[in-house]
Amino acid sequence: MRASLFAALAVLFLSGGAAVLAQTSELFLTTYEDTRAFVVRGGQVIRQFNRTGPFDGPALVVQNTIKMYGQKGGDIGREYSLNGNLLPGQYPNAGFVDCYDGATNGVRNWTVAHNDFNVNFAVIVADANWQNAQVAFVPGRRSSGITYDFKAGTLWLTNNVGGSDRVQQYSLGGQLLSEFNIGPISGGGYGIALDYADDTLWIPGAFSTAGKLYQYSKAGQKLQEIAVPGLSGNVLGAEFQIPEPASLVLLVLALAAVRGRRS
Repeated sequence: MRASLFAALAVLFLSGGAAVLAQTSELFLTTYEDTRAFVVRGGQVIRQFNRTGPFDGPALVVQNTIKMYGQKGGDIGREYSLNGNLLPGQYPNAGFVDCYDGATNGVRNWTVAHNDFNVNFAVIVADANWQNAQVAFVPGRRSSGITYDFKAGTLWLTNNVGGSDRVQQYSLGGQLLSEFNIGPISGGGYGIALDYADDTLWIPGAFSTAGKLYQYSKAGQKLQEIAVPGLSGNVLGAEFQIPEPASLVLLVLALAAVRGRRS
């Protein structure tokens, strides 16, 4: 599946990088104080599974497996196959409060301590197994959703206090690079995911906007809003499967070819 996905990605970049609206990648979504996890593609739930408990997540990263991070101190996230089968990995929260979403570059993981007054609602960084977690930086506005951008080597965050009204892009060291307004998304926007197949951002609704997904360009253009049949509960965690190293090489070569054509 990954080989064909990132071959398509190379074609996309070589053709000039035009955004496409169709969601061809699998989007992994996890719920708050609930055990349900969903996989959505093309605006449809294609499979779902139950986690071990309501505080196993909802923060997640997706590589060859799904690694959940416990919601708050003492809670233990678990590891699952991409089909939802329970695996041996266990990832306890080191003491941060209400980590709702996750991001990874394959070497480091990130989350946001959304309700942790002790660290000023900081972005938290850990290793790829959610260990050695520590404060990375404090964003300028209280946030919740987080995703990693391989193309730029940056993080995208959704600002959120009971609903999301802005997306911000940060360097890994905490420098604000760009931002755009999104609406707001009432009750939702606790998570954000970057689809590497078309380089667009996806934000899940929750509470009053439960069951919806919102797609934006990285320049802030709203591309579409989807009501997904069968998607229920308050989705707070959202991620796409990240590229394998070989696929990253393919991406770099494609980008280099685009630069060569434009120079």
